[in-house]
Amino acid sequence: MNRSLRKGTTSIFFQHLNTGNDIRVKLVESELKDNLAILRFTLAPASDDQKHDESYLHDTQLELVSINDNKIIDGFREYMKYSSIKITKYKLELLSRSKKLEFFVSPKLAKQGDQRTLHLTIIDH
Repeated sequence: MNRSLRKGTTSIFFQHLNTGNDIRVKLVESELKDNLAILRFTLAPASDDQKHDESYLHDTQLELVSINDNKIIDGFREYMKYSSIKITKYKLELLSRSKKLEFFVSPKLAKQGDQRTLHLTIIDH
């Protein structure tokens, strides 16, 4: 079952080994399948620089994704909390340039004052 977490756009941070980039995303969704929680972003680069940064996702190993959007964080947490499914694995799916990039991730919620960040560390190198 799919659940839309955001229909507007937001910016997500993508960390590679030697560089990091913010790229605009749209249509953020979550899905639960068996014991797997999926967080899915459709990338929508806002500029030529972001389009160039998007190419790193296809050419360079991704290390970490960070999300600061409280609507996405709260929606994803609520969706998992009220599900009858016991979640044991997490996957990030990126829809980019007509391709689906998939990564198994380990989520961690960090708080600094009122700011919350959901970090998704890539675990399937």
